[in-house]
Amino acid sequence: MGAIRIADSRPDRSFVSALYLYGLALRFVTLAAISVVDHHNLEHLMIVSAIILADGSVFVWQWSHYARVAKQHFLNTGRFFSWLIGYILLFLVGLVSVYQWWNIAQNVSLSPREWVEQIVEPKPPAPLNTEDHPRYKLHLSGDRKTLSMTGVFEKKGVVAFENAVNQNPQLTRITLDSHGGDLFAARDIARAISDRGLNTHIDRMCSATCILPFAAGIQRTMGIGAEMGFHAYGLDFLKFTPYIDLAEEKNYDRRFLQSRNFSSEILDSLFATDRSILWFPSQIELAKAGVVTAQ
Repeated sequence: MGAIRIADSRPDRSFVSALYLYGLALRFVTLAAISVVDHHNLEHLMIVSAIILADGSVFVWQWSHYARVAKQHFLNTGRFFSWLIGYILLFLVGLVSVYQWWNIAQNVSLSPREWVEQIVEPKPPAPLNTEDHPRYKLHLSGDRKTLSMTGVFEKKGVVAFENAVNQNPQLTRITLDSHGGDLFAARDIARAISDRGLNTHIDRMCSATCILPFAAGIQRTMGIGAEMGFHAYGLDFLKFTPYIDLAEEKNYDRRFLQSRNFSSEILDSLFATDRSILWFPSQIELAKAGVVTAQ
């Protein structure tokens, strides 16, 4: 007569370890680690891909390890519900992991098609049409995130600037190096920067009307040794534009700078400074006055 098999009521240590230690506990650790990564908003494709691939491999191992141990556990004890609940718990934390992978993937600024193009066939920055405008130059960085503008603001250069901004959705920052120029061109460029919600940065010099495009930035920064020059408000060649009300134009720009959180004190100094000289506040003074938003 065959022996009667009685299910062991004691917990199966290998099953408990596979589910709670190597399954749920390890998954919660990886979830916490990826939450820290997500907080830093990583944008580099290769880093994000490596993180998702590594965590996905860990989860596949966890699932296969639990499946192997749970099968033996069920054959040894006949406990169907503990076997099923383990799969349900792992499935749920797996869904949370997939959500996290999707979330960190959203930080990457390139579309899937652009990812492939960047890896398989890197493209140089799009050419910028500035040949007809020798008084200023535009340069797009290799990653298409920074547009540098050097030279004098001119009305005929506004279209080239707007095209460069509109044709590069990855753009996040405008770098300025200018002694000023046409007031209305500077306003148009400032409007384009503000509409796109771009950041602005001064590498070396930004003076006179250059303050308008700089002020349009969300985050406004200056490089080490960079300077910002102010002088009294005025329009060159005013006799050729008699229809312009200088006081009205001055108030218009003052309201704009106030809306960008420039302090009243620095605006008073800006509009009172002798037009024949440039006033160069220190970067500390500019930060205190709200002109620079980050060091």
